[in-house]
Amino acid sequence: MLALSAVLLALAPARAAAIGDPIDEALALHITERGLDHAGQVVAKLVPERIPVEDLAGTYACSADDAVPLSYELGAMDVLISVDSVQTRAADGRIQLDLYGTLSSTASTLLVSGDCSVLTDLDDTCDLQLPTTAFSASLAISIAEADGAFDVTVEGPELAISPITNPLDNCTAASAVGTMLGQDEEAITNLILGMVEPSLADAGPSIEQSLEDALNSLDIDTSFGLGDAEVSLSLYPTLVSVDTDGVILGLGALVDTDTLSDCVDSSAGSDLGPGGWPDFGSTAGDTSLEPDAALYVGKDFADHLLYTLWASGLLCQDVGALMGGEVTTDTLGGMIGEDFAALFPEEQPLSLRTVPAEPPVAVWAEDGPPFRVDIAGLGLPLLARLDDRDSRIFEVEAAAEIGVDVALEDATFAGDTGAGDTGPADTAGADTGAPAGGQRIATALDFSGDDLEMVEVYSDLLRPGYSAGLRTLVDTALSGLIPADALPSVDLPDMMGLRLGALVWLPTDDGQWQGGFVLLDDSRVEPLEIPACSSSGLGCDGGGSDISFEDLVGCSTSGDAGCGGCEGTSCSNAGLAVGLWRGRLGMMLGLLTLLGLRRRD
Repeated sequence: MLALSAVLLALAPARAAAIGDPIDEALALHITERGLDHAGQVVAKLVPERIPVEDLAGTYACSADDAVPLSYELGAMDVLISVDSVQTRAADGRIQLDLYGTLSSTASTLLVSGDCSVLTDLDDTCDLQLPTTAFSASLAISIAEADGAFDVTVEGPELAISPITNPLDNCTAASAVGTMLGQDEEAITNLILGMVEPSLADAGPSIEQSLEDALNSLDIDTSFGLGDAEVSLSLYPTLVSVDTDGVILGLGALVDTDTLSDCVDSSAGSDLGPGGWPDFGSTAGDTSLEPDAALYVGKDFADHLLYTLWASGLLCQDVGALMGGEVTTDTLGGMIGEDFAALFPEEQPLSLRTVPAEPPVAVWAEDGPPFRVDIAGLGLPLLARLDDRDSRIFEVEAAAEIGVDVALEDATFAGDTGAGDTGPADTAGADTGAPAGGQRIATALDFSGDDLEMVEVYSDLLRPGYSAGLRTLVDTALSGLIPADALPSVDLPDMMGLRLGALVWLPTDDGQWQGGFVLLDDSRVEPLEIPACSSSGLGCDGGGSDISFEDLVGCSTSGDAGCGGCEGTSCSNAGLAVGLWRGRLGMMLGLLTLLGLRRRD
């Protein structure tokens, strides 16, 4: 059977991609089930543990018949939030996030005076403490491909709160509230939800837009040049899968060039492998490493990109120009030796150009630089004027493997003292030149003249071994093809303390994909700190900006379309459920106002 398989593979027609042909399986991003669970843990860590409240006072008209509107004043207190668990799962095209926890508060007092509907001449001080109450929040995210772009749909967020018992004690209002709860045990809960849900309704579109913008930033349409070669590159989505394996996003690539060099024959196109996406498993290949995410680079894509660069003349170069000046017989005489110098007693110009007979191909590696470019059949024929005629003096064929290292680095901040401390120092506002996240993805060329293989193809005038003197020259020429700034490093932003714990490169067994496997480090993630809140009145006129989810997803202006705030939809349209409160729950204003508080900037 093995022999038969080998024969069938040998007889199968070769696949090739012409210049400008799309490569539909180019790159892939895989967020594993473990990565989704880890993301849920990060969400749990980010939830603020407490919301401090102070200086909450104001007036409220329970009824138009009130002679003296109700005045209230709430003492300083903290609203406490405890997250018990976060469940994240992917199935049937959706990512489901469910958060479970409890709400409570520290003890405080509520001072009330005035009239509220049927209750008149109130002058009371109540003990107030929000009892420990279970809550849950859920969010569902669907990702699809539509018209060459990623499309995100968000269902929710939805908030559920267990029935809240009477939070007031030792005051006249407590019995009134108790009577109301006897008629409807979810009365307070429903009032809270009536305030919060309009703001949550705005969060869904904000999340959709933020995720779509992030995913579609992978859709790249750019061009770049190396030497005289100018190449265009476009990436577009070709695969979206959300199931028990996690989230898988695949990208196709279109590589093209307007200039084809006449020094090579590129009519055959780049050779393609058997095709197919990699095996998106829960581990990195056959190892026991369970990554949070993985980025795969396809060999077909890398080879086609290299082929296009080769076809546009990247390796067809004048060696003298690469070295920054004219190379003459005297220049080479000092490199090759006396035999060559004796041929040219007088300095002569010469022609030494690289002639790439074969296109370079990508090679994956597990140790050392993960990406390597295999250059073979690079001819260097030397033409010079000898005895009054242009002559071919020699020809050398070079082969080399140029490595591209891609590694995770910690950035050092000014003021850091510990060797392992890569966090930001206490130099707020200082321009240290380091990224805010303290990490970067660094790229660098890994190439030395010692890696060159030189074969002396032709020379009738020089003794064997002359090519040893050309090693430095070819090394300089190849290094000059790719400037140092052509491979930039990428600074990673501060992601609320979330960092990359490791980046491990491992090729697939069939050699068709190189996988970069990522482990996340959430040891520095801390709960969000909410500043102290206050209000001189109830509702939008109370001042300040919302404590709202859209602030966390990049919506900072209350008037932005699709965002909450007093000029948006979450407050002005909801009206803080005033219609539900009038004449029924005047004594609860202090507590319920907490859920419609404005954050002091």
